[in-house]
Amino acid sequence: MVAVPLLRRACIVPVILVSMALMVARPADAHPLHTSFATIEHDKTTGTLVISMRVFLDDFTKASTEYRSRLVSGSRTTSSQSPLISYALANFRIADESGKALTLESCGGNRVGDLLLLCFKIRMTEPPRALRVSNTILFDHFKDQINVVQASLVGRKANALFSPGDGSKLLR
Repeated sequence: MVAVPLLRRACIVPVILVSMALMVARPADAHPLHTSFATIEHDKTTGTLVISMRVFLDDFTKASTEYRSRLVSGSRTTSSQSPLISYALANFRIADESGKALTLESCGGNRVGDLLLLCFKIRMTEPPRALRVSNTILFDHFKDQINVVQASLVGRKANALFSPGDGSKLLR
């Protein structure tokens, strides 16, 4: 009869330890990969280049709030634009093949679980043959941040991988 209480204790202790380990909040481990993913596609029906961007909501919100604070403290002015949009536009840039900057307009966004999906568009009647892209999103927060951009250009896919220190890249 003595063996039964010892067996129960032997089973309960590991369960308690595992339960305690699971209850410890560890925000740094929430998503150990620091990545963003963007696609660029031409929509013939609307004559626009559509950019869809996927980022982790918590990281992006923190970065955009800090970005807005730096802008406000530096210039003492405020923008009516959302900090999320301002931060994205400051860190994701597209130019045509010659290097002429293209103007991105927000077309909305939504939350899907831990992710934020952002949409931008550029008026462009013809699909581009090449684009020069720069994506420095969250490089100011994570040394291991990796940003992937995939573009559909005149029937073919072009990809670019950005890490801190990278400049713009030509996608053909």
